[in-house]
This record gives sequence, structure tokens and C-alpha cells, in this order.
Amino acid sequence: MNHDPSKFTDTEEREWRAQERALHDERIGAPAGDDPLIAAYRDVARALRAPLPDALPADFARAVAARCDPARAPARVDTRLEQQVQRMLLAALAVAACVVAALYGGQWLHATADALPLFDSGVARNWTAALVACLALSWAMGVLRERIAVR
Repeated sequence: MNHDPSKFTDTEEREWRAQERALHDERIGAPAGDDPLIAAYRDVARALRAPLPDALPADFARAVAARCDPARAPARVDTRLEQQVQRMLLAALAVAACVVAALYGGQWLHATADALPLFDSGVARNWTAALVACLALSWAMGVLRERIAVR
């Protein structure tokens, strides 16, 4: 190699000496020493001397694409706490709705119907039915898409 150790910093010189020592020890087959830096460079030297495989693995392209595409990478975020809090809030909302319905009975329904006269008309029922149908269709398509993606 054409390196001039006299121009190296202390860290660079230590690295250079470790690399040279690892190459030398690997060439002569010397036993491994206690220095982890030299051991790491011996692993590199051993890997560079090993022959390359004849062919790439069958799933090489898929593995590289999965590494390079963050959208395909599995999520590593733990959301269990947020899910539990969401379930508790939903349960609290359901209990509150039951309490309100029990306390006020049909009074709030009549007051709402009086405040919104269109709610009692056939047009409002049609729009409500259309909204429910759209929501149900969107939900069904999401479930179908997930099932197809799993396969």
C-alpha cells in the first residue's frame, strides 16, 4: 500500500496498524489475539479472501427492495398503549350515551326533531340511507383490500 504513516493522526495510525496487523496475521494463520479491532479487521480480510457466490439468492431483488422502500418496511412502533386508551375512551363514550338516554328518555329525540324539521322528511331519510351505504361500502372495500394484501 502507498500510505505514509508519518502523515496520519494518532487515530488513523492506530487504525492503519490494526489493518496491517490483521492482514499479516490472517496471511500467516496466526491465532486470534485479544484486540477486538484487529479481530474485526481479520473478519474483513477473511471475507475479502473468500470466493464470491456463483449466483444471487432467489429473493435478492425482493429483499433489497424491502430494505430500500420504507413503505414496505414493517412498522416498528408499539401502539398498544394508544389502542388501549382508545378502547377505554370508546367504552366511556358508550356508557355516557347510555346514561344520557336513560336519564332523558325520548325528550332529547323530540327536541332534536323539532329543531330540525327536515330530519323528519323523506329527503333526509334518503340522504341518511345514502351516507350509510357509502360508509358500509368503504368499510367493505377496506376489509377486502386487506385480505387481498395478506395473500
